[in-house]
Amino acid sequence: MAGGPAARIRTSARTAGVATGLIALALALTPTGALAAEILVEDLNGQQKFAPLWPGGTFELGSEAGFTFARVVTDGQGGSTFITNVRPYSPIVDATGKFVKVRIKIDDISKLAGLEFRLSSDRFSSSFFAFGFPVYDDLDFNVLRDGVWTTLTFSFGEARIEGKPDRSRIDSIGWYMADKANGAPISAWWGGLSLVDEPKEGVVSITFDYGYDENLLAAQIMAKHGMTGTAYIIPNAVGRNGYLTLHELVDMQLRYGWEIAAHHETSFTEMRPDELENTILGVQQFLIANGFGNGAGHLAYPLGRQNTALVRPLVRKHFTTARVASMGPETLPPADPYLLRALNVTNETKPEEVAAAAKRALENNEWLILMFHYLVDKPVQPLEYSIKDFEKAIAGIARTGIKVIPVARVWEACGRDFTGPIPHAACDFGAASVAAPKP
Repeated sequence: MAGGPAARIRTSARTAGVATGLIALALALTPTGALAAEILVEDLNGQQKFAPLWPGGTFELGSEAGFTFARVVTDGQGGSTFITNVRPYSPIVDATGKFVKVRIKIDDISKLAGLEFRLSSDRFSSSFFAFGFPVYDDLDFNVLRDGVWTTLTFSFGEARIEGKPDRSRIDSIGWYMADKANGAPISAWWGGLSLVDEPKEGVVSITFDYGYDENLLAAQIMAKHGMTGTAYIIPNAVGRNGYLTLHELVDMQLRYGWEIAAHHETSFTEMRPDELENTILGVQQFLIANGFGNGAGHLAYPLGRQNTALVRPLVRKHFTTARVASMGPETLPPADPYLLRALNVTNETKPEEVAAAAKRALENNEWLILMFHYLVDKPVQPLEYSIKDFEKAIAGIARTGIKVIPVARVWEACGRDFTGPIPHAACDFGAASVAAPKP
């Protein structure tokens, strides 16, 4: 699986950490190649003064590698720390049609009890948008890592809303953090904020991990609605009892229009450097040799686990995208194509919740990546999902009218150069959307 039940959420989305990047670059978000600006709102250069609004902890400004940051150290006693600008922004910030992008670093996330980034239109007197970020007990399941700057983007659709904030009239930025009150302070660094243009429309990608044989049933159900998906398969398992055969994989690709992409049964974090690279190359060679080259550059992290020392560098070397196992929805462009966020659909996820997530993606121009594992008549295990509920969920997605496109085709539609001086995402889903043939 790409994220199992052992990866229990420790910090709720309400009080969880957020983070994403700050680089004032232009992003090409339209098929015509016209540049859509990334608007720099705050670079902490001293023009706007920030100070604690609540007691508890210390605050200072500093610089590192050519950019300025704000650093907060909690008191270790569990008191919430909240930093915000002293005077309102003038002119007022209009965040309509934008994603929020911030950058953050934390010294020890195991001490973290809560972290949110907030935007307000009334100086936090009664209303704000709060962007939270979950933290998991299994540290290799997290995107945030100790001592590493992390860049993330957030849709307003995923914000927790207090009161009635006006997205078009943002006057204040706030940064909330709390430790676990065990006498261990936390140091956190914030690298500023910018706004990135949303694409012109949202999209859903439906993915299955492992390559179980009932993925073919999922393909047949989705084909009734003209939908295709992505199967992240384990090459070593192909043809085993309960898994898709090579003939079935080819049928899914040719008859149902699915992408066959990369996965593995063993967590990459458990491998030596030479072993991991050989494993990656072996997975990709299997996909390419059997005609699945279009998906060979796209990975679902095995067991949802990754790290910054070994796994991420090798994945960046060999793959085009890599999907984690939770924390969705994603944005286009994503802050990091090697940390694509997903909604993990478990046996407790109602089909109405899946449809509601698709509706939100449509309304907020998000990239919703749904992660399934296998379908059964009566689910018992967390990663099992009811066949009847899957049919309902797919029908519910179809009713929203949002386009359903596999991961690699979304990437093709939205541009792929995120490595150059001007990363871009020229989203044209009309050109990439290919309806599945009828079963």
